[in-house]
Parts: sequence; C-alpha cells; structure tokens
Amino acid sequence: MKSLLSLLALVFSAFTLYNCGAGSSKEESFYVRGNCEMCKDRLESGIKNISGVTQAKYNVNEETLKVTYDTTLTNRTIIEKQCAELGHGTKAYPMNEKNHEELPECCKVSHNEGKH
Repeated sequence: MKSLLSLLALVFSAFTLYNCGAGSSKEESFYVRGNCEMCKDRLESGIKNISGVTQAKYNVNEETLKVTYDTTLTNRTIIEKQCAELGHGTKAYPMNEKNHEELPECCKVSHNEGKH
C-alpha cells in the first residue's frame, strides 16, 4: 500500500509540474534588418543565447526572425533589443550604430543597394 501511495504521489507531482509549464511557450515572427547568411548566423546564435529562447530562425529573403521562447524567462522586447544590440534594427528598436559599423560590409549594405 505504501508503494502504491508513493507511486500515486509521484504521478501527481509529474502531472502538476507538466501543467504548470503548459502555455509558457510562445512563437513569434517579426522584422529584423539583415542582408546575408552572416547576418542570419549572427542573429540566430545571438538570440539563442538569451535564457528561455528555444529556437531562432532568420529568413534572409523576408527579413524575419521566427523565435520560440519561454514567456516565464524572456519576452519579445528583450529579444528585439538584443537584435538591435547585435547591429540589426527591428521596427521597434533601432540598431546599435557602433555595433552596426563593426559588421562586415556585406551586412551593412541596404536592400536598395543590392545584396552580395
């Protein structure tokens, strides 16, 4: 009987922990300025370093970043501010000019001037 109660307590605990975490994952896509595969690599690795981000995929052609994150650990504002710090502006946050100037030339070329 004691082992049955222990097993039930364990199952209940696991179920409770699972339900507490339910609904905390969020997926969003938003504009981030970028030109090339180096921009893609920089953005994906830089955003994945944020605690709570489980996935970051940048689409160079559409200039969109698709992120999946735990809403209890981070939020879109933190993610967009990190993009800007990396030298890549969003609609809400302008790029960090100093960091942008340190990017390779191909990453600084605007779409109107053409891509490499």
